[in-house]
Amino acid sequence: MMTLKTSIGTILLLALALPLGTATLLQAQDSQPAAQPSQTAVAAPALSIKCTVDQSTNDCTTQNELKLGEYVRLRVANLSDWIKTGNSPWGLILFLNGRPMKGLHPIAVNQESGDLDFRLQRSGDNIPVWNEMMEREKSWKWGEVARTLPVSAGLENGVALPSHAHFKMVFLPRLEFLFIAGFSIFSLGVLIVLGRRTALLKDSGTSPYSLSRTQMAVWTWLVINAYLFLYAMTHDPGVDIPVSMLGLLGISATTYLAAAMVDRSSPDAAPEPSHGFIHDIAGGSSVSLHRLQMIGWTLVLALAFIMQVLNKMSIPDFNPTLLGLMGLSAGTYIGFKFPENQQGPQIEVATKAAAATAGGQSGT
Repeated sequence: MMTLKTSIGTILLLALALPLGTATLLQAQDSQPAAQPSQTAVAAPALSIKCTVDQSTNDCTTQNELKLGEYVRLRVANLSDWIKTGNSPWGLILFLNGRPMKGLHPIAVNQESGDLDFRLQRSGDNIPVWNEMMEREKSWKWGEVARTLPVSAGLENGVALPSHAHFKMVFLPRLEFLFIAGFSIFSLGVLIVLGRRTALLKDSGTSPYSLSRTQMAVWTWLVINAYLFLYAMTHDPGVDIPVSMLGLLGISATTYLAAAMVDRSSPDAAPEPSHGFIHDIAGGSSVSLHRLQMIGWTLVLALAFIMQVLNKMSIPDFNPTLLGLMGLSAGTYIGFKFPENQQGPQIEVATKAAAATAGGQSGT
């Protein structure tokens, strides 16, 4: 009997102790820190730019002189280890003067030497950055346009890697500079010679110089030489020519055409002989205010055009107000062509009458 009671008591004790022990065991397991997974990933090493590389000797140099369309080679510290950690060098871009050159990714990667090759190219979103670098701190010394640029690389949406590398960016080499300067002087000389010896700037060989033809010749010469200069600087045939330039050339062409039609509508007008270039375009024997107005605005806008091309490396975009002033001056010039042409026969008649009177008096 005692044995049965003892067995039943033991079973009851075990039934009560089993849930308590299980709860204690679970609580102990929860209190233990989770086992940390083994760290197999290796931190990527930091990259930095050592130098630019002379591609002929494959050595670091500070004397690199490069042009648009050529390649700059950067030697990057820890590039091989950085690639081995799973990073891709093809996602890097070029940085010039601290500015990201979007779209300029490496075209060649040498993992052993840690070299990255980038092509210096104007394309897409980096064109404004190129224009800014050409505008600021450029050097015109020794017949070339160039400047020294700090260079680095980095992720497209990141910052530039630490770098002390730099190279000389030659925007316009000496030979091309001399060619363009020579072409500008030569073409201006040809324009002057033809203007003096032919009817290029006159209605005929002996007639006075035409202001409208001279204005058209000036703007044509400026636009052609500006395009040639900017093409040599950017190596881009698609040089941006603003719509206002078409309007300006259109005003010059329309003025010339209208002046020619006015001259032909007065066949009885006897043209004055030429008194020299300055006197002719200013009004001949009597200086005309409307001609001086047209000459003044042409000179002012031509000077602004030249300064914009040389300093900002772009053809200026004149606003509609300036074009309106040019058009107003041209319209005033055309309007006064009618009385100018009518003065010719009157002067001729007065001259003949004076001559006849003088002859009659001498005969008596």
